[in-house]
Amino acid sequence: MSYEAWIESKSQLHPNEYLYEDDELEEYDKEDGMWQVEIYARLKADNGQYFTTEELLFKLHNLMANKELGDHVFFENLAYDDHEFDGDDIDEIDDDDEGTPVFVVWLGS
Repeated sequence: MSYEAWIESKSQLHPNEYLYEDDELEEYDKEDGMWQVEIYARLKADNGQYFTTEELLFKLHNLMANKELGDHVFFENLAYDDHEFDGDDIDEIDDDDEGTPVFVVWLGS
């Protein structure tokens, strides 16, 4: 999954979340004490095969609950991002994740 949010530090990221291309949080990019970042999150279905709608929405909610989303707080869409995970996106990517489709969470106001 990929989504945008405002964070105060990397400590807000969950263990399964990474900044796009391992973005560095430069002081000059900070606005009102926060950085706007693109976050990648690796999700796995509880049953190991597929997500139910409820499970997927619950997991997305839990990822975003400790982040600032500005006025974009309503789920609008989940769209295939027309690419798969590769080493260029995330430095910490596992070989098992190579080729995993990336979906973007669209939020609106």
